[in-house]
Parts: sequence; structure tokens; C-alpha cells
Amino acid sequence: NAALRLVEGARDFELEGRIAMKDYGGWFLLLGWNEEHGNGYVVHHCTMKESGAPWFITEMRGHSAVEETTQELKQLEWKRMQDVRVEVRNSLLTFQLGPTKVLDGEMLPNYQPGAIVFGVYDTKYGPRPVHLESLRIRAAADSE
Repeated sequence: NAALRLVEGARDFELEGRIAMKDYGGWFLLLGWNEEHGNGYVVHHCTMKESGAPWFITEMRGHSAVEETTQELKQLEWKRMQDVRVEVRNSLLTFQLGPTKVLDGEMLPNYQPGAIVFGVYDTKYGPRPVHLESLRIRAAADSE
């Protein structure tokens, strides 16, 4: 398990890069993460041998997933080097992997400025091996 905190206090941001995922396992991207309160949103994905590669988005409150907010987005396998673009603007999330929009203007109703964190997590296959070729982020800090 590992996590990389990319930026603190981001309200609106654009994240672009080239990332390769290998083998099986899970990864996540926390958006607007408030460590003290355990609030934010998480896009998470796990590639498994038998049940495919589902993508999910979930709101987190009090360091726990809010089950009724979990949405399964689509089955999409990520196995090779891909261009990645993630944007939050006015609480709307867009996530593009190569030419495919996984999320297109998904409303995050309780989004607040916070950290952006990318990481991998344990599954029965272990954490997902990741290769970061490039990564850049442009973020607007909270002005309130």
C-alpha cells in the first residue's frame, strides 16, 4: 500500500499525466480530502481475474465510505501506458483515460477544497503495480 499526496487545499484543479497500470489489484484517487474530518470523494478501481475491472466513485465522511453514494461507473481495464486527465471545476468531475471519458461532469455535491491523493491498496492480488511516466497538476487554492 502506498499513497502520494499531490496537492493541498485544491478547489478547482486539472491533473494530467501518463500512467501505466500492471497486473491486478486496486488503486484510488482521493479528491478534496480533509484528513481531520475524513471527508472527500474517492474514485477507485480494481482489476480482478474473474470479475473484471469495475470503476467506482464514493463520497467519504468521517473516514468511512457513504454506501448510498457509491456509483459503479463502468467496466474498463487499464493495463498499459495511458494519457490521463482529471479535472474538478465548480464541483463537477471529469476523468478521462486515453480517449474514454470514465466520468463526464459528475456532480460532487459536497466537494470542498482539500488534498488530492493518488495511491494503491491491497486486494487479494495485492496492491496494483503502477508506473508514473509524467504527472502535473494545476490547482486553484481555496480563496475563502
